[in-house]
Parts: sequence; structure tokens; C-alpha cells
Amino acid sequence: MLAQKVYKRTITNKHLGVQRTITGGSPLETRIKAESQLAKWARQEKLHKERERFDSLKELAEFDTRQAEHAVKACYSILKINLCSDGKLDWASFYHDRLLPPFVFKEHPPRYEQVAREMRVPRKGFFSELIFPSARKKRLALEEAARVAFEEQMRNYNANKESAQTSYEAQRAAFMNEQSEFNRSVDQLQLDVEKGQPYAVASLARIALAGLELPDEIKVDFDAHYHGTEKLIVISGILPAPLEMPRIVRYEYQEEENGILPVEMGQDSFEPYYESTLLQIALSAVQRIFTSIPDRQIHIVGFNGLTGAGKSCIFTCKTSRDLFNPADLARHAPGMSFQAMQGVMVRPLTGLTPVEPLAWPANPTFLRPASGTIITEPDGRCQAAAYQSGEIKNAANALLVGLLDQLEQDLSKRPGDGDVVH
Repeated sequence: MLAQKVYKRTITNKHLGVQRTITGGSPLETRIKAESQLAKWARQEKLHKERERFDSLKELAEFDTRQAEHAVKACYSILKINLCSDGKLDWASFYHDRLLPPFVFKEHPPRYEQVAREMRVPRKGFFSELIFPSARKKRLALEEAARVAFEEQMRNYNANKESAQTSYEAQRAAFMNEQSEFNRSVDQLQLDVEKGQPYAVASLARIALAGLELPDEIKVDFDAHYHGTEKLIVISGILPAPLEMPRIVRYEYQEEENGILPVEMGQDSFEPYYESTLLQIALSAVQRIFTSIPDRQIHIVGFNGLTGAGKSCIFTCKTSRDLFNPADLARHAPGMSFQAMQGVMVRPLTGLTPVEPLAWPANPTFLRPASGTIITEPDGRCQAAAYQSGEIKNAANALLVGLLDQLEQDLSKRPGDGDVVH
């Protein structure tokens, strides 16, 4: 099996002093993800510049408090905002159709009058030259010198213009070639998606997820793997750990110490806030996949929430398009919606207790994990894994296949001398 090609693009923001290499499974994916990150940095740069204008620490504390309140509110509103946005993908909007500006040579052409003025060529004087013939001779000599200088400047101007024109044409040809190549890659991606090529469907899923509206204060990355036989897409969400979450509720100005003191939310408030934020990201991702990609490519979505240095899976869910109802997401709390999708997690999520994923990218698990898995209900109670439709049938099929394999091995054994073959 050929290794999947990876497309890379390095982007920077000089004001923030950050740099990141964006990778994708297609040129379109890399461009979309890069543009999304650049837009995020641009918003952060704007806030940094606004913050730098404050001379008063008291006013700065008030400004930072407003930003902290906005960040917490945005985390609580992730699902609501994404349910209201149109997640459908428009292939026509993906094409690179920007026009290169026309050629404009900004250098001004030389003028004889300016050259003559710089060389102090005198004006023609009838009476003065009649009285002083040497004045006429001097004027003619200066005019000739000015003409020679003007022609030299004109030759240089034309040479520079021709060189600039040649450079522009080369740039235009490269631009058109790059644009054409990119647009062909979009056509190829769309064709491969329709064919159900795993790389293409996975890349399209990551493109759709790059369009999720998430708070700039949290860092979230998504990966996707597609299993065409089951029409299953497995989403791995790289989510913020508890220490990476915005948890400051306000900034207090300390007049006596002339400083600013950040005040964090208590642990009792942070635990449900952290759980709600991560589950809203997962639910928004599942909803975006079902909205963006048609049923003929994807019928089942699995989501694994990964975090920490080892990227441990701390919650997981899997649902089909038939059972998924976006309307329920708007009516119910994230925890209840997650439970309805047979979600698995151990509360509190801040404990980062690993759970066994319901679907792995390489070898998806279609049955619920074995005994010992904990399903956390909205009220905090834990129960054993519930029966899912098809488990008995799948188990029976697996048992039958095993028996048939064993029987085939027994029959294929070569009998030894004296053995009786029935």
C-alpha cells in the first residue's frame, strides 16, 4: 500500500512571534487549515495591539477581565454557535480564482525638459545670441549634451520596463500554473471523494472540521480516518488539557501593590465547565461531519477525545446518521446528548482517566468494549456497558467463523501412516 502524500505549508505571525507548519492530505486541506490559523492569529494580534495601548493598570485589568469573560462564555456557547452556522461545503468556493493584478510599471519616464533644467540649459534668446554669438554656441552645446543624456535615460527606462515586464510575465505564468494545478487538485479530490477513496473522504472531513467556530483561546486539532466498507469516519480530536483551558474569571487591580491579580474559577465550577467544553466540541464535530458529507460516503461517525502528553483517549462515542438528531443537541445538555450517542467517559474528565475507544483509526471496534468499561450518565452514576443492537449477531458470526476455520485446519492435515481417514 502506497504511503499517503502529505502537503505542508509553514505560516508565521511576526507580531505574535509564532510559526507553525500546517500539514494536510490534500492541497485544499492544507490551504483551508492555514487560512483558518492565520485568521485566528490575526484576531489575537488585534487584541495584543489593543492591550498594548493601555497605560493604566486598572484599565488593563478591566480589559483583561472582559476578554476572560468572553473566553469562558465562548466555551459554553460552542455547540449553539456551530448548530446555527451552515456547515455545508461548497466545492465552487474552493477554487483558486483570484486574478493577478495587471502589469503596472511604476517608474516615471524621463522628460527632456527636466533633463535640460537639471543641466541648466539656457532658453533661446534672439537678441542676446545676436549680440553675443558665443551664447548661442554655448546653448547649442548644452542642448546637445542634454539630448544625449535624455536619450541615455530613455534607453535605461525602456530596458528597466522591458525587464520588469519580462519578470511580471514569468510571475504571471507561474501564478497561472500554480492556480491551474491547485484547481485540478480540487477537481481530483472531489472525484476521489465520490469514488470513496479513504484519503479523500478523510481529507474532506478535516476540511469540514477546520470550519468549526471555536474560541481562539483554546487549541484544538482534528485528525480523521475513513473505513469505506463500513462508511465509518473516525475523528480524533486533540483537545486541551485542564491546564490549557481558559479558567480565569476576572483580573483584579491591586492598588497597594500596583499589580494585577488573576482570579481563577474554583475546581467545583471548573470540572463541569471543562466537561461541557470538550463534549460540545465533540458534538459539534459529529454534527459538522453529518452536515458536510453525504450519506453515500459516511453513515457512521466515531469520535475519540484525546488529550495530555500521551494523547490518551478520555472519552469516546460512536453514532450513525439514522440515530443522530441535531435538534436534540439544541434541546439537551451536552452530557445528555453524549449519553444518547452511547458515549463513554469517566467523570470527572479533569481526572483524564483513559477509556477504550469505540472505534480506532487502524482497527475500529464495532462492539462495545469488554467488561470494566464505564459509561457515565448525566447524573454521575455509572453502569455497565449496555447492550447494542447487533452484538449477539456479530458475536455469533465471529464464533461460527472461528469454528469453520478450525474445521478447515483439521481437514487439511495430512494423515500419517496407519491413520484412518473418515
